[in-house]
This record gives sequence, C-alpha cells and structure tokens, in this order.
Amino acid sequence: MDTSNWWKGLAFGAFSSMVADCLTLPIDVTKTRLQISGAGGTKLYDGIFDCVGKTARNEGVAALWKGLEPALWRQCFYGGLRYGLYGPIKEKLAPGVPKKDLPLSLKILAGGLSGTVSQGLANPCDVVKVRMMAPPGKSGGTNYRWFLQALIQIGKTEGVGGLYKGVTANVSRAASLAAAEMSVYDQVKTKLLHEYEWEEGLGMHAFSATCSGFAAAFASCTLLLSFSLNFLTQHHTHIHTYIYVRTQVRSMCANHVSCLNLWIQLPDKVQCIEVLQIV
Repeated sequence: MDTSNWWKGLAFGAFSSMVADCLTLPIDVTKTRLQISGAGGTKLYDGIFDCVGKTARNEGVAALWKGLEPALWRQCFYGGLRYGLYGPIKEKLAPGVPKKDLPLSLKILAGGLSGTVSQGLANPCDVVKVRMMAPPGKSGGTNYRWFLQALIQIGKTEGVGGLYKGVTANVSRAASLAAAEMSVYDQVKTKLLHEYEWEEGLGMHAFSATCSGFAAAFASCTLLLSFSLNFLTQHHTHIHTYIYVRTQVRSMCANHVSCLNLWIQLPDKVQCIEVLQIV
C-alpha cells in the first residue's frame, strides 16, 4: 500500500477493487437476491445454489453479473478514495511524524475517516447496484438497464434522498471496515519491516493483508450491531426493522443460540434490512 502519493493510492485502489468486483459479483448478486427473497411474503429461493440456478435459467448466465456497471463505479469511488485518502489524512493528523512512530489510534482514525468520505460519495452507486441486482419485479416495479439512466430516474422520482437510502448503516459499516483494514495492514507491515526485519515482498504483503482481513471482518460484525441501533428505529414499508431484529434476537435466544453465533448471525439479518430499505 503506497501512501506516499495520494493519486497512486487512488488509482491502485480503484483498479484492484474493480478487478475484485468483476470476479466476485455473482456472489454479491446471489447474496442480494437471497436477502430480498421473502419480502412481501413470497420466498423466491431455497438457498444459494437454487438462487444461482434459477437466475441463470430464467434470465441467462449474464444475470449473475447484473449491476456490474454501478458496482464498478462504486469501487472507483469507494475503493479508490479509501486508499487514496488514507495517506494524506495520516499526514494531516500527524504532520512530520515518521511512519514507524505513528500510533495505531491515529491510523484507525485515518482509516475510519477515509472510509466515511468514500462511502458517503459512493452511496448512490450502492442504491443503483442493489436495485439492478434485484429479481424482476422486486425493484419497485422498475427495471433499470444502465447506471446513468437509473441514477437520473431515481433522482427525478424520489429526489436526492432516494439516492442516499441506507446511507447511515452503509457509512457505519464502511467506516468500521476501513478503520480496521487500513490501520491493521499498515501497523502489521510497519512492525514486520522495522522490528522483525522482514524483506519487502509478496510474503510480507500477503501476511499483512491476511491480518487486516480478519480484523476487518471482526470489526464489521461487532460495530455494525452498535452503529445499527439508531438505524434500526427507521420504518420501512416491508417491515419495521427494530421489531424484526428484536424478534430475531428473541428467537435465537429461545433456540439456545450461543452469544458467538448471535454475534455472527445478527449482522447478516441487519444487512438484509438495509438491502430492503434500498429496493
């Protein structure tokens, strides 16, 4: 992660994020459709493989890449700015301090701020992406074909607020992810270079990235629950989210679900409500 030039971080972050999205988009489409399935009382899919099979048979294999255009625009903004802004924000927070002496707390703050700004700008892309990924007839009766057309249409019919549906939860999750991912990667890499004298190379970057990935996953599960408490009081036409989550917690407790499994499962259910708010 080269943070010496902001434009390098912007370009490398955007490019790598866009390539990753091209490869993983079928998983994202499947996840989104499974989250939407059941809204309004009609369950569309019985599981991952059923969702993939029905989507490919009914709409063609290309449907597994629905929403690719807004997804790439989203990664161009979010992926690029998240990396591109991290270095300059660190410099502003601690001007003149050597990288190896920068405290972890400032790295966490810099990562959180870069994630907040980047997701704030990318939220309209998220709204369009989710609606384009939705099964036919599940996106407010409108089928969007192109990113710009969808962006203009949502803006005209729903106003600017329509492009920022779910922004509170999206920014919260993005900030926690970026804060953990960027800071842990930076901290681990710095320790390996200066204290353990590892050589710069693929091994060091792979190890640092693995550590940051685990940290980001942990932070997103934990912080999403706390950040979502305010978000969950919002009302949605499909379901009242606070009542839904409260019911889910009671159900899991009644079925003797452990605290660990509760912590793992509930963010998934909360994210399902975020998707329903956007659709």
